[in-house]
Amino acid sequence: MLEENTKTKFHDCSKSSSGSPLFYRKQNSRYADRFPCKTSDWTTDHLLHLGIDYAETSSDLPSFMLPVKEIYRKKHGVEGDLPDVYKNLLQYTKDRWNFSFDFQKETRSTDESAVQNGIKQSVDAIKSLKEDRLKQHDWASLDVYMRWRHNLVDFWHHFVMLLRRWRKEWPKEERYTILLMAFSRVCFLVPELGQAYSELFTIKDLTVRGMPEVRFMAAPPLNVDRAASYDSQILIVTEVKEFDSLRVDCNAENFSLRNVSKKVLGQHGIKLLMERSSSFFFPGVVGILCIGTKMILSYLNITQDHYFRIKEKGKVDSNTKATISYTRPYDILNVHDRLEIMEALFWFGIVQSKYIA
Repeated sequence: MLEENTKTKFHDCSKSSSGSPLFYRKQNSRYADRFPCKTSDWTTDHLLHLGIDYAETSSDLPSFMLPVKEIYRKKHGVEGDLPDVYKNLLQYTKDRWNFSFDFQKETRSTDESAVQNGIKQSVDAIKSLKEDRLKQHDWASLDVYMRWRHNLVDFWHHFVMLLRRWRKEWPKEERYTILLMAFSRVCFLVPELGQAYSELFTIKDLTVRGMPEVRFMAAPPLNVDRAASYDSQILIVTEVKEFDSLRVDCNAENFSLRNVSKKVLGQHGIKLLMERSSSFFFPGVVGILCIGTKMILSYLNITQDHYFRIKEKGKVDSNTKATISYTRPYDILNVHDRLEIMEALFWFGIVQSKYIA
């Protein structure tokens, strides 16, 4: 809400981006008329004022992951390759989870029996891996396998329940959030709902508040003082409420986010910026933009000088630029897309779980 008081504008920041009360005061800031105090009100125009813009076209997945893995290598002194047991499970997931589903095409006449048959065939197929581990007395691999299998079956449970409840009256984007979190566990990621706590970000004398839909955090080592800062944010997720809003060719080599609304991109961009100081991949920030069952990986690369100019001056000169790179959309329910995206998600999952030595 805006109120006029001579020449100064006030932003009512008494609510978070999700609408829940946080605090009851109003900000008197000469930047309040330039930048919203809630992330839900941001657009790409606000990001451009801060020298931040999205790349013209998407990056292929290997190119996108290069700077992320390089930061990990420099910080931890290792390449961060997947251990063999996880490589085997990744390949096994690709081989055995071999069916697709398109909600936009099949929701009106869903043959649930066909989906359940595909799930049953996959469940039957993965039993042989457990038997093989038992025969070899490979208890360490068996423990990892059992967690993976439990999470895979749990995902299928959520998927079938989503199909059965599809026509019921409750927000479909919330169903996709549940499905995304279940899918991330298959990749050994541990999700946390973003509403667990709100983030703050100051631009000069304006405080911006908001929260991602989902976070993926890394627990600090036991020898780190709780009062000390620790870069723990692995990934943040922004979910688009218009789950069917992506109506372009998602497989195109020259896919561009310019087709997505300025408001969606603005919200995601400011959330990436807000998480920069706590990013595990500092000075970069990695995020996921989710539209229905499609996910787009994003990466904000911003220099320390640029970041401080935003926070302390609230403006940058025309030569100061930061870019958000991104991948094309990957549909987690499309077998071909899933084959490509799962390796990257497995890698993030192992980083979060500290299984990379």
